[in-house]
Amino acid sequence: MGSRLSAVIDAIYNSKRREFLGRDGARWGKLGIFYFFFYLGLGGFFCTMLAVFMVLSPRDRPRYHAESSCMRTRTIPLSP
Repeated sequence: MGSRLSAVIDAIYNSKRREFLGRDGARWGKLGIFYFFFYLGLGGFFCTMLAVFMVLSPRDRPRYHAESSCMRTRTIPLSP
């Protein structure tokens, strides 16, 4: 029991090699920098696509309306 607990604690933080979850400080830093720029690029891509969508969609009227719309009502609306 004690050796299992010791192995788990050592896997979480290895004081001999100064590692947390199998990585030292430099490797955690490189990973953090990579994900920072990855998500920065992903956010930039999202903002670019949103800007393109806003430029291409008309502001004064819907793009599809009446018969050209796929959102038309397929049932007969009843009002009591």
